[in-house]
Amino acid sequence: MPSARALEYEVKVKIPAGFKVTGVEKLNTKVENQYGLFSSNATVADDQLVIKASKIYKTNFVKKEDWKLLVDFVQAAYDFTNLQVVFEKQ
Repeated sequence: MPSARALEYEVKVKIPAGFKVTGVEKLNTKVENQYGLFSSNATVADDQLVIKASKIYKTNFVKKEDWKLLVDFVQAAYDFTNLQVVFEKQ
């Protein structure tokens, strides 16, 4: 990677009438260290599920001794991609 960088995403999903969303709290996470950050936040507002996620690489170089620190926040981002919420009929 030639330089530090930040990636930010926002996803909005309309909740169908007569449904509720469960499992939203699992989408809220934050892992940060001197090499980077992954954070995600999910909320339900009106009839929308709003998910915001950020992955920030703070540097373009990591010493081999500190590689695990980079993996920590990258793994958190990967784990986030495997989470699910459920739309349940009310």
